[in-house]
Amino acid sequence: MRLLKQQKPYLNTMNIINHNWKKIIIILLIVYLSNTGLKYIINQDRPVDACSESPGFPSGHAAVSFALIPLFNMHPFSILLALVISTERVFSHEHTLIQVIAGALFGFVVSYIFNKITISK
Repeated sequence: MRLLKQQKPYLNTMNIINHNWKKIIIILLIVYLSNTGLKYIINQDRPVDACSESPGFPSGHAAVSFALIPLFNMHPFSILLALVISTERVFSHEHTLIQVIAGALFGFVVSYIFNKITISK
């Protein structure tokens, strides 16, 4: 008797990367560059004990890590990775919670929109 493997859409991560790696890199670059520009426009300081001296709002690590979520079809690992990275940024005192939340929302929304635009073409 054969056991049937149950296919789950989020387990096909390598297939997503193999077929969409150019799109993934372009969207991550768009998120990174626009987030960096936004940091210098807003120019909000980081927490007092942060090691970096660049502006802190919004968090670039949170933006890029949350940008991966729509690109990998809400894969649980991408969600977990984004949460771990973002939590570490707050606990290491590199960002405030608001800076991380703003970066996460920015990265997710920009990635989601560009992902939808490129799918429809």
